[in-house]
Amino acid sequence: MTYVLKVVIALIMISTPVNVLSKEGSGLETNGDITVEMFYGTLDDDCKSIGLTRELLQSKVELRLRRNGLTPVTTEDDPYYLFVKVVATKTAFSTGLEFRRKITYRVKGKEYVKYATVWTDNTVGAHANSKEYIMGGLYDKLDTFSAKYLSINKL
Repeated sequence: MTYVLKVVIALIMISTPVNVLSKEGSGLETNGDITVEMFYGTLDDDCKSIGLTRELLQSKVELRLRRNGLTPVTTEDDPYYLFVKVVATKTAFSTGLEFRRKITYRVKGKEYVKYATVWTDNTVGAHANSKEYIMGGLYDKLDTFSAKYLSINKL
């Protein structure tokens, strides 16, 4: 029984959005626009046969963000961006969102600039040849992120 409880708690902790930067602020504070970077990993022929393509994913993600009141943009050297991950095979899939922002830190007088994930939400599952099931889960993540992002930025 305790083993099952530990596994359930671990799964809840893994799937809960996190804030890793500071005690003040959420890490989601921005000037309003949001850059969207898409990563598709493996979309094999089985996914294409159910209509899950890179073009569809990009179109649906951008439309969902716009519907939610966010404007996806692409610029060079963005200080923050939304990373959208979709990986699918014949029967399984993984979707995820990560909001990443540029951080700067110094060590021994040398300055470093990296991107840090300040908010994340990921899912792994089986899709039974249903692109709607995969997209539905991705929409839920986009809606959750959008609500949090809009609330924090008072948009």
